[in-house]
Amino acid sequence: MTLDALRQLVHDRSGTPACRAAMGSMFGPQRRMVESQAQRLAVCCSRRSGKSQGIARWLYQGGLSDPGGLSVYVGRTKGLARMVCFSAYEEMRSRWGLEFASREVDGQLMVELPNRHTIWLAGCKNAAEAGKFRGPKYRRFAWDEAQLAGTWLESVIEEDIDPALLDKRGELLLSGTPAPVPEGYFYEASTALLGWERHHWTCRENPHLIDVEGYLRAKLRRLGWTEDHPSFQREWLGLWVLDHDALVFRWDAGRNRGSPPSGYKLRTCIGVDLGGTGTCAWSVLQNPVGLPEVYCVHVESHDAQGPSAVVARTEAILRNYPGAAVVVDAGGLGGAYVLEMRERYGLPAEPAEKSQRRAAIEVLRGDLASGTFCANPHQVGALLDEWSVLQWDEKRQNFDDRFPDHLSDATMYAHRKLRPAYRAKPEEDELDPLTARLERYRTKVRLAALKRAKPGRRI
Repeated sequence: MTLDALRQLVHDRSGTPACRAAMGSMFGPQRRMVESQAQRLAVCCSRRSGKSQGIARWLYQGGLSDPGGLSVYVGRTKGLARMVCFSAYEEMRSRWGLEFASREVDGQLMVELPNRHTIWLAGCKNAAEAGKFRGPKYRRFAWDEAQLAGTWLESVIEEDIDPALLDKRGELLLSGTPAPVPEGYFYEASTALLGWERHHWTCRENPHLIDVEGYLRAKLRRLGWTEDHPSFQREWLGLWVLDHDALVFRWDAGRNRGSPPSGYKLRTCIGVDLGGTGTCAWSVLQNPVGLPEVYCVHVESHDAQGPSAVVARTEAILRNYPGAAVVVDAGGLGGAYVLEMRERYGLPAEPAEKSQRRAAIEVLRGDLASGTFCANPHQVGALLDEWSVLQWDEKRQNFDDRFPDHLSDATMYAHRKLRPAYRAKPEEDELDPLTARLERYRTKVRLAALKRAKPGRRI
């Protein structure tokens, strides 16, 4: 029996009775996606459309035709991959008795089908992390929330993943919701790129949701929108529309590209975001003394690390920027990191200023608009990739928590330190105990200096 004939047999029978029941629960457009025989699928949907449930079934069904093989589901992070895809399999097991086992391999979650086919649930935040996908042979490869990937996605797909599908004539699926700016590899694949079969549907076609129309009407009324609003069209109609206003930060190559000029003394600050969702980030900003411009010259991020690893990485960055200030997110357990850095390792660390966050965002947005915040995209491409998708929340007061923002936070901490004229003095009751203690100490030192100063001398 040929490979195509075997796949068609699996397609017709859909495995065990439990598997047939799970597959039978699909609705129209979801079913068309799962039963497609195309080698490349681009799935662009609205929120709550059921696409992730469909992807879980697509991977399972493909695995039935490849005993002992391997498929991959990629989410933005490993934790989100578990939450989305593994939860879908757990639901199908509880409702229909779908058969699978799960196991951990080197910290990676694997879902194993009865025929020993394995579905690897992975996360990927950047091109460097995507290198782990090179090598194995894949039956199917699904990249969910592809709109969040940066400009590196095309090279990863074409150079790392596509060759790994050759041996088994495997299939590739990209899925997501439209981004605020219609550009990038996922946009091209879901609109015009040759060789891709495109699928689109919205939450209105998901029969498992209750009173979708009532929910959407209430949402439009609460936000004062109509269905023509770009954010509504993107999020709830799954349409690509240009919506620059949805982005928090807008970097323009013609206005914001640049590096620190030579011949100036540089004030330098390293912002450190410890990340509550599994990522630590560093951002290095420099301000030539006497000039208004602030330059971002280096960014990096890594998976969540303990205090010793954070200190080691901060020390390594400091060696490249001697004399730099270090501001660290002191929220949560961050205060302990600051004390560890200062008292045990002697680093010039201080808590990052976090009060009046909305105002701080506007200051950075203003510097971007005026051209006084600059960066070399070859040095800080990861930050610019983050900004290309980072959106406001619905109240436009903070970042939408669906999008990565660790490099943005680290940059804001350093930016506030280098722009003291814009720093709003927080009330003491707004501060955590460590920051309040440091503020009292600074005030005490300054008052003592004023008493010692000669008349007319400026402190």
